Amino acid sequence: MSVAVSLAGNLASTTPIAAAAGDLLWRSVVFSGLLVGLIVLMLAARYYHRLIDEPPETSEPWTLADLRRLRADGELTEEEYDRLRAAMIAGIRSGLEGDNAAAKGAEPPDSSHKE
Repeated sequence: MSVAVSLAGNLASTTPIAAAAGDLLWRSVVFSGLLVGLIVLMLAARYYHRLIDEPPETSEPWTLADLRRLRADGELTEEEYDRLRAAMIAGIRSGLEGDNAAAKGAEPPDSSHKE
């Protein structure tokens, strides 16, 4: 790039057209730098907002013991505890019923056809 700058400087001292070309070169370099900087800032802001907006992933689901502990610590009222406990049990039952229905819907192997 220093060669281009020195060439632009040498040409700028000789003709008005060369001076305009050197000026255009510097303006395009500055504009390109600003454009790259703007893109980097936009990507960083996008990453930052995506990082903040996503809820943290939990590796373990809630258990009834967790609900009991929250109730004992006073973080849950009796009504909240009962509602959450009922919802948790209903979810477990529906999952078990879905597993049983899938198992019942599967066809048994054909034992009448022997090879």
